Amino acid sequence: IVDAQPGALKQLAEVYAETGGNIIGVESVDVEQAHKYGIVDPVGRQGNRIEMKGMVEKPAPGTAPSNLSISGRYILQPEIFDLLATQEKGAGGEIQLTDAMARLMERQAFTAVEYAGVTHDCGDKIGLLRANVALALKRPDLGEAARAARRRRSDLLMSGTGRAALPTRLRLRLHPPPPQGEGEDVEPVACAC
Repeated sequence: IVDAQPGALKQLAEVYAETGGNIIGVESVDVEQAHKYGIVDPVGRQGNRIEMKGMVEKPAPGTAPSNLSISGRYILQPEIFDLLATQEKGAGGEIQLTDAMARLMERQAFTAVEYAGVTHDCGDKIGLLRANVALALKRPDLGEAARAARRRRSDLLMSGTGRAALPTRLRLRLHPPPPQGEGEDVEPVACAC
């Protein structure tokens, strides 16, 4: 989920209107996390526009050419479809759009645009949870209630650890009892959800 105003694609479209070619939305990520994403190999930069010489899908840890993650927002020329039709499997044993874009880059110009906004990575449960919390906090109809819930959770977590930190009523609602014969000795875990 990309949270941006104006929207990320609108920002890319504005660059495309000036330059044409192929435009890729990018965002900076922690270098330690770069192996999880498609990463651009930059040559130069002018403002939020990055000249590219290549890209790699999910590079091995420690080998990424930059920390500029491809965010899944693109404006690509139609030739990409012919390349995808003949693209061999890449990272993860899947056909990777990034690999086809790298082939297209041999013949056409690509510009990466570091857009103003935030990408919420919903590829795992914690990322999805963070996205929901961040977006709820911004909404006029949910923001105050979300902040109050977050404060209550924080107060509970900071008041101590283990069973005593959570009132029984809350503990039972968050952590229903396990089926009979399972988990009698398991303590409930406080979570920030």
